[in-house]
Amino acid sequence: MELTTRIFTSVPDEAKQIRKTVFMQEQGFSEEFDHIDAYARHVLCYADGVAVATCRYFHSGSEYVVGRLATLAPYRGNGIGAAVMRAAEDAIRSEGGTSVCIHAQVAARPFYEKCGYISTEKFDEEQGCPHVFMVKRLG
Repeated sequence: MELTTRIFTSVPDEAKQIRKTVFMQEQGFSEEFDHIDAYARHVLCYADGVAVATCRYFHSGSEYVVGRLATLAPYRGNGIGAAVMRAAEDAIRSEGGTSVCIHAQVAARPFYEKCGYISTEKFDEEQGCPHVFMVKRLG
């Protein structure tokens, strides 16, 4: 499987569809799109030319934030999510960023730990789903 990533300055329709499928249809979130989408950068990952995963990143204060990572179900477990995170981190490095913060679903914490993120042990909820704040220093 050949993976390629592209970064967009506005949310591509393919990214919207991936987020709707994963967060709204599969996980039941109702408030998926917000004002941050207007100024965030959007990473879209293609497997053999088909859009299969996405995330967004943006600058906030002294750090960057990555969020809304979503991979279509048939493509999970193949390293695609990690590839999307690496693409976002590489872009952040190229913009001079040195650290990344994420607001991760607690259930996804092991995935982010494998990607090098460390829990701050600060928890909250988003639409009834437990989340944890995690950070990573970029080398």
